[in-house]
Amino acid sequence: MIRANWCIPAVMTAALLAAAAPSQAQTGEAIIKVFIDRLIGLVDGNSDGTVMKAEFDAARQSHFSAADQNADGIVTESEFVRLALAEVGSLSRPWTGPVFAAFDRNADGRLTGSEVRATADRIFAHADRNGDGTVTKGEIRPALAMAQ
Repeated sequence: MIRANWCIPAVMTAALLAAAAPSQAQTGEAIIKVFIDRLIGLVDGNSDGTVMKAEFDAARQSHFSAADQNADGIVTESEFVRLALAEVGSLSRPWTGPVFAAFDRNADGRLTGSEVRATADRIFAHADRNGDGTVTKGEIRPALAMAQ
């Protein structure tokens, strides 16, 4: 069963930000490793060590619905932050604002399913270095390096 989690693109975005601006307490490399491990673990529904696009999409859709507490098709920043902290933990705290802004394409303070999907698709395509529709730990690492 795929664990419900649309926060996966946010984890990838946070990892990209972490690579560019590591905290004083942790090195960029340590943060990258944690995010890569969490990313694969959160979405790899069949535990094969890769994330297929279908796994990624199903998790994103399921979790977006779960995060949308009032079922209005919108996720507010407070809903996003609450979810990010629950799913990723305290490592996400410094990046929740910038990550939310990266997904909020029209800067209205609200995330729609289409905004999240569009940004997530770009992130996945960037990470899928060989274009085979799956992302491995080995593909994520070079994608993060390019962001530095």
